[in-house]
Amino acid sequence: MTANYVLAFDPGKSSGIALLSYSETEPARLVKAWQFGNGVQGLLDWLENYYPNSGWLLPFWLSEVVVVSEKFTPLQGKGFAQTLDSTLPLVCEGVLIAYGIMPVYDSKEKRWQRPSLMYRHGGSTLAEKKKRSRAFLKKNGLYVLPKELGTPDNNDAISAILHGLNYITHTLNHRPTWDAYYETESELSD
Repeated sequence: MTANYVLAFDPGKSSGIALLSYSETEPARLVKAWQFGNGVQGLLDWLENYYPNSGWLLPFWLSEVVVVSEKFTPLQGKGFAQTLDSTLPLVCEGVLIAYGIMPVYDSKEKRWQRPSLMYRHGGSTLAEKKKRSRAFLKKNGLYVLPKELGTPDNNDAISAILHGLNYITHTLNHRPTWDAYYETESELSD
């Protein structure tokens, strides 16, 4: 039984990364999650530590790993103005593209995911959606605590885990993951 891997990024001022595995018969499992600050430099440092030929993470790297990333979506209106910090995800996306980890953005490319795609576990408000998504991850052993990450919170790592899981369930339609984590398909919103 060969394992397959999805490496999911939630890039930004603080970035989250999650490595999930699954196989033909086994559901998605969280292998490792990271969260770190320092924007672009933090991402570059992580890539230096875990990119090809650097040891621990992925000696097989991109040949056996599908990489997905949250796609920066500028917030418009409601008194919101873009700042350097708020646009750092876009710069980090450029790093992922320049390193050949992600393709240039195309709306048809399923590996680029809008933020809303991570919230597939019900709820009408953003707060409710986040709460239900976290409960889902906890229930299924896919949750990481801030202390496991060595960070004050786990928001970006959680986002990366949810993006990886979304890719496995909704893009790949991976049946063992559906069967293991959802009692009915209606439990997961489209």
